[in-house]
Amino acid sequence: MPVGQHTIALADQVSPGIGPSFPSILPITETAMVKKETSFWYLLSVRIIQARHISCKDLLSHSDCYVSLWLPTASHEKVRTKTISNNSNPVWNESFHFRIQTQVKNILELELYDEDVATKDDLLFTVAYDVAKVKPGETVHEKLTFNSEGKEVLEVEFTMGGIPSPPEKLITNGVLVAREMLCLEVQMTKGENEECLKRGESVMLMVKESYEEMQRITEDSDILCLHCIKGWEPTLKATLESGAAEKKMQRDASSGSLEVPLNSLSIGHKMKVGLPLEKPAHLELQLKANERLEGLDVRLGFDLCVEEQDFLRKRKKVVAEALKKFLYLEQDLQEHELNNSTLSNQRQAVNQGQNPLPFYLALSVKKDMQSSFAFKEWCEFSPFEVGFLKYGAFIRSEDFGSHFFMGRLMNRIPESRICYLEEKNKSLSTQPFSAQKTFCFSPPDEVSHIVNEILTSRPADERTPNFLKGLQFHKDYDQHEEFSTWNDVQADVPPNHLTPLEEELCLVDATDFINTSCPPLLRKERRVDVILYFGYSLLKTCFDSIEETGQYCVEQGLPFPKIILTEEDKKNPKECYVFVDDENPEVPIVLFFPLANNTFKEYKAPGVKRSPAEMEKGDIDFVRSTSPYKLENLTYSKEDFDKLLMVTEYNVQNNKDLMLQAFHKAVERRKHQQS
Repeated sequence: MPVGQHTIALADQVSPGIGPSFPSILPITETAMVKKETSFWYLLSVRIIQARHISCKDLLSHSDCYVSLWLPTASHEKVRTKTISNNSNPVWNESFHFRIQTQVKNILELELYDEDVATKDDLLFTVAYDVAKVKPGETVHEKLTFNSEGKEVLEVEFTMGGIPSPPEKLITNGVLVAREMLCLEVQMTKGENEECLKRGESVMLMVKESYEEMQRITEDSDILCLHCIKGWEPTLKATLESGAAEKKMQRDASSGSLEVPLNSLSIGHKMKVGLPLEKPAHLELQLKANERLEGLDVRLGFDLCVEEQDFLRKRKKVVAEALKKFLYLEQDLQEHELNNSTLSNQRQAVNQGQNPLPFYLALSVKKDMQSSFAFKEWCEFSPFEVGFLKYGAFIRSEDFGSHFFMGRLMNRIPESRICYLEEKNKSLSTQPFSAQKTFCFSPPDEVSHIVNEILTSRPADERTPNFLKGLQFHKDYDQHEEFSTWNDVQADVPPNHLTPLEEELCLVDATDFINTSCPPLLRKERRVDVILYFGYSLLKTCFDSIEETGQYCVEQGLPFPKIILTEEDKKNPKECYVFVDDENPEVPIVLFFPLANNTFKEYKAPGVKRSPAEMEKGDIDFVRSTSPYKLENLTYSKEDFDKLLMVTEYNVQNNKDLMLQAFHKAVERRKHQQS
């Protein structure tokens, strides 16, 4: 949560709910937001023909060109052509083949390199080609230009053909797609292979397209697993390795090696294979391939989770009774008139809807774009879920920091402590970014320390495992309303370089961008009516935060009233401002409380004047450089702290009438909407 600023919604619509614990695997029920789709396979053939008019990067010769191809929806690996030396018009005529699904967004990246022997190869140009341009049964000849002048050209031929294989079952929310997975179990019977194990030899298992990539069977191993996308038709390569390096090098290449295509295994049945040794013997392995089709550990969807919906039902009853007394209503509020340790341990405090829930916010950024925030994505934390608004993908809060692949939990890491999300651990500094230090409480375990720094560093970041890893994009992802709403990336980032393709998440404090934690409140599913916005930041002027929030919401089309302030307001801030959009009842009413000392100077309570002896207690300075509350001061004296509490409490109490008017207006809006 940003420093010195809080946002509260009437009826606590900001809060996710309470309910039964998540099952270990989330059952996939088809809804309007989550669908199961069946998609046939196609074979994409790409022929790299030639390049023309390639500019020279070397001083004494033409470039030594080759083309690299990367289609991450079909393979993790990049493939490349041979190198054509000393030629500005290289001709390759090489073909490459990819098994693809047309329901996912297939962007083929073609990179032209100049090969260098002594230094790193020079990247000359990159072209991202949308494979959707090629229809099944068609052959398309493209002349891809690398610049606006069109002199440098890469000629490529694309052909799309069908594949006679069973269709694949996909799970999608319209933005992200989870695909069928295989889990390969490998076991070596220790009794039958005792002699080999005693020699200190081990078996290296490799499936290049798998999540694990490599596993090693040793004397202490039991069953090892490798997870991969079923449709990629991966191959298991098993190699016997000796403990002695020289023996390994002298081993006959034909012995101690085995390759098994996984599509040759019967699903759910064990199969024995022999790894040939140097002498007439073999090492026996048991293989078993299991499908993982239905269950996901990542919740795909843009609606509120079941736990939050359950919380809101309980919370409505609590809020209804409070509002009836607070607003002096003669009748009970009806259902339609109401607003809808570790982080997960906070659930107990709201298991009957008795308390509001905290929401925390971070920004996912790219390391090379961190200072400019040209790439940023909101990541919200609640006691129930952690997830990305943009992608509609959420995991249980206790699973944050664990390892995921294709929406499935691979390796659970113990949940971190909540201190990294709490305001007391914020790092405060006015130094330039390059000179800033991080001030934080260090929890006892390493995972907690890492996540602590994730959300408190400015602008330093920490990396955490990416729970979106492996998930792919739906072919129409960029047309999805929710994706468009939260897609405020300024840089032109193709899908191959968005968050699901990253190994780790790079999260920073949201305050580095805008000093607000408002965005989670503004999700249309939460239907917030009133926001109490406490702008207690002294980073800039007291209005910068809410003005930046208002401008951001205008740009993104989020429901937020226009923030209109006069020069007098900025010179002499009032205790409370009300911002409302009278033309659109769907826009929440915002009551903004800046950190101001106006009537508190002369009144110790609303309507109660200070005596001459009490005037000193009303003398609070938030403006001058000598203020005890300036940003560099991380601690306050007891007297200064008490004054701060008193003035903020007074400002709220003194503007009770404005709050009541806002609440009444919100209730009337709801009644009118249902009439």
